[in-house]
Amino acid sequence: MFNISASPRKARTSNFELLRIISMAFIVIGHFITQTDALTVLSGRNLLFAQFSGLFLRCATSLFLMIGTWFLIPVDNKINCLLYKQGGVLKLYSQYWFYSVFIFLSVFIFNVPYSKTSVIQSFFPFLTRNCWFVSQWICLLLVAPYINSLFCLSQKYIKSIILILFIIFSFYSTVYPKSMDTAMCNFSWFLFIYLFMGYYKLYVHENFYFNKYLALLIGITLYVGLVTVYAFTQGFLQKQALRFLFDFKTIPNFLICLCVFYFFSHIDIGSLSWLNSIAKGTLAVYLIHQHCAFKDYLWHNIFHCDLWIKSDNEFFPLQTLLLVISLFFIACIIDFIRRFFIEPNWIKSKLFTFLEMQIEKLYK
Repeated sequence: MFNISASPRKARTSNFELLRIISMAFIVIGHFITQTDALTVLSGRNLLFAQFSGLFLRCATSLFLMIGTWFLIPVDNKINCLLYKQGGVLKLYSQYWFYSVFIFLSVFIFNVPYSKTSVIQSFFPFLTRNCWFVSQWICLLLVAPYINSLFCLSQKYIKSIILILFIIFSFYSTVYPKSMDTAMCNFSWFLFIYLFMGYYKLYVHENFYFNKYLALLIGITLYVGLVTVYAFTQGFLQKQALRFLFDFKTIPNFLICLCVFYFFSHIDIGSLSWLNSIAKGTLAVYLIHQHCAFKDYLWHNIFHCDLWIKSDNEFFPLQTLLLVISLFFIACIIDFIRRFFIEPNWIKSKLFTFLEMQIEKLYK
């Protein structure tokens, strides 16, 4: 039987929270760059800025996943496997549904154009993958208690399983140029990262040392090299570089993320409450700016990105930074209201208690 109980709360160190914020900032920039005409309209230094900042999108997504799995694996006792947080899935889905419906109602009230499909996606976000990352993450949370039994095996067996999965998923995606990016492929990669991070946390983090600054340098150099190839070549090399950057299952992409994660896992900046508070709003940033009925309106009608992309002036990098800051600011305020005024009442409700009990029965 799995050990399903809530682990004691303690103040998080802020190294991973800083990485969480940085990752979401690059995710926002990446979506802004790829969901507008930035890469086709911009030129010169602005185009290089858009390429070097925007093409980190999928690496940032993998880093966000790595951080999540790291905190999902609070290992207190290897024999008892892992602790499972009760109500975590339900709270996450509640947040997912809240933002999906809240954004749609806002779109409806302010007469923003929307499609019939977006109505269904808004009210059934998990099934329709309104925001694909959260849907995949919920699936991972649902199966995690069952996967935890693998961590009760010997280190040798766990390493063998991870190596086999790495060959199946990462090596195959690297050498085969038409590997699919479907929901099942992504979920398989989520499972691999979960197992990999569990092994890393159990056996590597405290027992292996590599210069963290050199690791970061390797990751940055590999990323800069791929973007340089994409920016200054054409044909086969350009396509390969873009594939390695946009497919987080490929070996180059995985190595970049691993090097960056290793660096942040070995720095100590203490526990900064203000930084941790901002990090709590990162998921809200994602759910708001990637809502199916809202994202196009956000870029083109609220931020008016088309105007300053076409102007292609020297202030483009600053304007991009201000876009990220303003989106974080708005999302953090909305999420603060949700966490302190809406969520507590929902958690105390009879419906939440009933649903939580049903979820617990599945794992006991």
